[in-house]
Formats: sequence, structure tokens, C-alpha cells
Amino acid sequence: MSQVVLLDSGPLGMVTNPKASSIEVQECKLWFNTLPQRNYTVMLPEITDYEVRRELLRVGKIKSIRRRFATEVTNSIPSTNNGNNAFSRSVMGRSKT
Repeated sequence: MSQVVLLDSGPLGMVTNPKASSIEVQECKLWFNTLPQRNYTVMLPEITDYEVRRELLRVGKIKSIRRRFATEVTNSIPSTNNGNNAFSRSVMGRSKT
């Protein structure tokens, strides 16, 4: 049975940034690239994908967005909140139904 790795925005940014060359980034890329051989499935929470795309758009890194979509993370975990928690209701001015 395959184990699952949920990729957060920090590691996602590291594995998709071709110019980052620190030891930490190199180790992260090596770790990421060995996951399939070790029978791990990489999944990306929808909110993480959104955070990374939003920041790349904000700074005008269109090539990086294309590179993000070329990354071998094809499994996405959809957001299930739909704004239906107490915080979201208070921000949106909705009462609990």
C-alpha cells in the first residue's frame, strides 16, 4: 500500500524553483524526486496550490506557474470547508443555518 505525502507551500516552492540552489533546497528536491521510487503518493491540498499560484501571480512569475503545473503532483485534495465554519460565517456576515 502506498503512503501519502501532503505537500505544503514551502516544499512545493522549493521543488519548483529552478534558481534556488541552497543545500536545503537541493535536499528537498532530492527527497521529492525519490518519493515515487519509495512508493509514496504526493498529494497537494487545494489551498496550497492556490497560495503558491497567488504569490507567483503577484510577483509576475508566469514561467514559474507553468513549471508548477509540470511538477509531478497530480493528486489534489479539494477544500471541503466551503466557508461553513464559525470564522467564515462571521467574516461573511452569515448566520448559522
